[in-house]
Amino acid sequence: QTYRLKVVKRYPHDEKAYTQGLVYLGNNTLYESTGLHGQSSLRKVDLHTGHVLDVYWNARNDFGEGVAYYKGFLWQLVWRKRIVYQYDARTLQLISTRSMPKEFDFDDGWGLASSSDGRTDFFAPGQLPSNEEALFVTDGGTKLYRVQFRDGAFKLAKAVTIHTDDVGQLEMANELEVIRKDEIWANIYSKDCIARVNPYNGKIFGWILADHLRREERLGPRAEVFNGIAYDRNGSRIFVTGKLWNQLFEVRLVPERTMTVHQVMEACVPANNLFHG
Repeated sequence: QTYRLKVVKRYPHDEKAYTQGLVYLGNNTLYESTGLHGQSSLRKVDLHTGHVLDVYWNARNDFGEGVAYYKGFLWQLVWRKRIVYQYDARTLQLISTRSMPKEFDFDDGWGLASSSDGRTDFFAPGQLPSNEEALFVTDGGTKLYRVQFRDGAFKLAKAVTIHTDDVGQLEMANELEVIRKDEIWANIYSKDCIARVNPYNGKIFGWILADHLRREERLGPRAEVFNGIAYDRNGSRIFVTGKLWNQLFEVRLVPERTMTVHQVMEACVPANNLFHG
């Protein structure tokens, strides 16, 4: 089934932020990972004003990627280093650097999402997340990885190929958001689309189109690709933005009934992998 995003509200967004990851964690507050060498950061952002409330600037040779709230910490991937930074969620203080599993196809490190993203608040000190807490990663290829942090290291729990019955494997699933246990949303690099993915088998069971945002909204003079999804679980709100966009949107889904399956595939599925051709 195919849907479109309908804008519910518009919020200001830092047009210098090369958005790589986005998480909502209550109190109308977003946590955002930004990319580009020399400009990468992890930041705490006020939803209503777009103001950066706190920021940790990465090293100049780091290129920030996805961010997630997992095990009571914030975690930020770094592009093409196969590493992830661990932060104190309250202070954004860098705690440690960990490696992602060697079984990944590539070193890239793109999307990161946890089943704890979208909570109304942090876990209390000493409170442990459920054993069912899940962390998912993409690396620029066709795989969705589930990883677990055990004994001081990230270990691969499961890998599935993201695919559809119509065109086979999907390349370049990017920013991720866990909506339900059986549903993950994935931005697709270079496409104004979101794939709805079953994390248990990797099958895409729906598409969400966002190409009209680029046509109908004023996104700023340097606006790049659609990237960034955050879900407020308690308020059932969904937020989206893009790299260097000057707006962030609260959205809801409306059915798309005018496009054929072939047209949706053309709009949403990359013809090839731009990074691993």
